[in-house]
Amino acid sequence: MKRFKVLFCRALLIMILGFGVENVVYANSLTPLSLIDINAWPAVATDANNNVTITWGYLGLGNIPGILAKRYDPDGDPIDNIGFWVSSPFAAPSIFNYDPDIATDSANNSVITWCSYEFSSPAKNIQIVYTKVAPPDETSQTDTVPKVIAISPQQEDDEEEEINLLNIPFSPVIAVDSSDNIAIAWTYYDFKSGENGIYLVVIDSQGTAIDPVKIVDNTEEST
Repeated sequence: MKRFKVLFCRALLIMILGFGVENVVYANSLTPLSLIDINAWPAVATDANNNVTITWGYLGLGNIPGILAKRYDPDGDPIDNIGFWVSSPFAAPSIFNYDPDIATDSANNSVITWCSYEFSSPAKNIQIVYTKVAPPDETSQTDTVPKVIAISPQQEDDEEEEINLLNIPFSPVIAVDSSDNIAIAWTYYDFKSGENGIYLVVIDSQGTAIDPVKIVDNTEEST
């Protein structure tokens, strides 16, 4: 199952790179976009006010694979009229986004992580990224895409000079503690070497990584 998931992500990325990107859409512009809409990889979290935020992966004909979210009040009524984009900032559109997870901090922000690849990013491989979505209020409608922060999916000293789409992170998970420190862990698979490991990064409440990305477990080092 894990290998199938990796192969699916790789094939989807190659398809996007091959056919190009058209009709990029942004926050609060999601309407029935095509005859083929694929929604997958849902994740959900509640805040201290019992509001619910759901995030998921979306792929529609003529649109990039993106991450969407939608918020509901404690009665289950939608706060947002439509799903809004979490990925794809205007200045640096990410063309390939998948596998979101979500947690909530002490300020009721939704903290969302996922896997992302950008043409304009300095990174040459798929990255783990995260962002914060502000809590809803009585008049809130999300009409801007939140700032997205990238985390290298590899060790700090594992620098690569060339684009390598054989290295694929997937299944990121996120947790936030009472001090608003963020922990993100994920699986990382290297098709070239066959290396498969679990990686971890801890980020403080100011958005600074407390330590470099760590290998929690790795097939080359485990018995």
